[in-house]
Amino acid sequence: MGNDALAFFDAFDALVAPLPDNAAFSHLLMQRDGIARDWSCFMAEHNVVLTPTSARLPFPHGFDARSKEDAAATKIMQRPLVLANLLGVPSACVPAGRDETTGLPIGVLLTGQRFREDICLDAAEAVEARLGLKTPIDPIHG
Repeated sequence: MGNDALAFFDAFDALVAPLPDNAAFSHLLMQRDGIARDWSCFMAEHNVVLTPTSARLPFPHGFDARSKEDAAATKIMQRPLVLANLLGVPSACVPAGRDETTGLPIGVLLTGQRFREDICLDAAEAVEARLGLKTPIDPIHG
């Protein structure tokens, strides 16, 4: 990893209180399993969930690594990405357009059922076909 990535992870790690003991770690794993069960029950009635990739427009290079406060802000704006990482469920990010004011790319995240990468990829293909955007989007040159 580069220095920026290490700085982000160090700042992000500082936001998380250390666990006092193994029992607390076991409790966290039980909570994660409960969330995974709830997700599986929800997804039994839905094929895919579409969300923004990020709660905010792309941030300037290095923003996430500048300080603990910026790492915390990044953590909040990247909430849509947490589920797939927490539970190991498939997701696909596809471009959905550009912000009209800044020209920065905007993406959507398609998150699916456990072990159903095929559904995520089919949905991503459908979004890309429907929008007909040139990918990858170059935010500087178009």
